[in-house]
Amino acid sequence: MPTLTIQPATGACNPRRRMFLPTPGKYFLHALFAVLVLASVSCRVSLIADRDEVFVNRVLETARKVDLLYLQLMSADSAHLKYANFAEAWNNTEVEIRQLRLMAEAHPLNRESSQICNLLLETFTRYKNQHQKADIYSPALLPIHRDRLAEYFIALLSVEKAKELTKP
Repeated sequence: MPTLTIQPATGACNPRRRMFLPTPGKYFLHALFAVLVLASVSCRVSLIADRDEVFVNRVLETARKVDLLYLQLMSADSAHLKYANFAEAWNNTEVEIRQLRLMAEAHPLNRESSQICNLLLETFTRYKNQHQKADIYSPALLPIHRDRLAEYFIALLSVEKAKELTKP
């Protein structure tokens, strides 16, 4: 075994025999190889939630209720577009969207769906508050707002479809 003599006054080393030390890269490559072998053989890490059919059905049902609300608004006479005539429908539909958001946030690894649900709720409540403040909904805005809300539901369904495609 090699020994070193250290001079206490100067701190200089005086090796008696030359030592061979392996390079750190050699151990790194061994460790990397072991990790790769174990990862390929034993486990699969998923950072994306699995497709949730219950959630997909809830998205479709909530989209249907939003669409129904807007169809009722669009088919009403402009004289009957007062907020009071649709307050209950607005509130019931908002509850559905809030429940959808709750389902998205309760599911682990579901950040994208949660963000889309938050945007959907924010947009829907903005439209509801505008209708409530103005006490009338402009007939020209109805199809635009309906289509914008539908885009959120399409995005939610697309996220769920993408989850299905990422699974082996």
